[in-house]
Amino acid sequence: MRRTTSPAPGSPAWIEQRRHGIFATDAAVVTGRSPFDGPFTKFAELQGTTAPKIATDAMEWGVLLQPVVGQAWARKHGKKVRACPWTYWLEDGIGSHYDFDVVGTHDILEVKTASAYAQRDWGEEGTDQVPEAYAIQCQHEIMCRPGIERCHLAVLIGGQKLRSYVVERDDEMIEDLLRIERRFLANARAGIAPEMDGSEAATNYLRGLSPRDNGERWDLPETVEEIATAYLAAAASVESAEEQKASAGNKLREAMGDRASGAGKLVKVSYKTGKDRDVVDYKAIAQAVEYLGLTSHYTTTMPGNRPLIVSLLGDA
Repeated sequence: MRRTTSPAPGSPAWIEQRRHGIFATDAAVVTGRSPFDGPFTKFAELQGTTAPKIATDAMEWGVLLQPVVGQAWARKHGKKVRACPWTYWLEDGIGSHYDFDVVGTHDILEVKTASAYAQRDWGEEGTDQVPEAYAIQCQHEIMCRPGIERCHLAVLIGGQKLRSYVVERDDEMIEDLLRIERRFLANARAGIAPEMDGSEAATNYLRGLSPRDNGERWDLPETVEEIATAYLAAAASVESAEEQKASAGNKLREAMGDRASGAGKLVKVSYKTGKDRDVVDYKAIAQAVEYLGLTSHYTTTMPGNRPLIVSLLGDA
């Protein structure tokens, strides 16, 4: 067990650290329990083919509000908290940096922010009824820090409701989690990819493996044909949903007319005009270049795309 000073989020040292290890926010990802990313996203990060996700707007606000929410939780519970400056390493490649130590206890504190719409994902205050991904994150943090028995979660919901939850140490879950993380890390280091998922990282990885076809025509095995049939069914479902969405959207536009916004009991609608902007007419530029006989000077060869097209036999 060792500890190192945690690099600043988004810094070159932080990016380098992320590319060589599994951390608490990765725990749900590599176990396939994250609602945000699939295992392949972390695999690509460890392979160096995808840059670590630095921050979305929501994540940046979460970082900014972290000390405020942490201190508010401490006041609410009559505790003192101290920001954790360390990354704790259980072993090579498996580490954790949590938010706060709860002074005078063997507890740690994690701070989260959530939208008002996400409050249904959190159970009764004071319980361990938290989103599964956060429960797994807490167990990873407890695993990496000797002597820690519980992780408190302080979540600010909708920017105005502070709720508190407690995740107790679960040795059985920690044992399973450590086994999965060790195997994932060993496979990633050996270049063994996890099962394919629908992430952009997986798509880019496969395109890189086989950027061009070899001209072969293949008689699909039954298992592959089942996947193709499932693909068609999913595509039809998406198309139907998109048509319904487009229809409802146009009915809303018709109802809104020239109104800027509206609100009801459950939803609000914005239909505001954006700011005018200047755009470059690249088609006109191309025509001018061609007219002047300069096309060859501004032409490069791009590799051909390799689209995936699935259709029923007999379709045109």
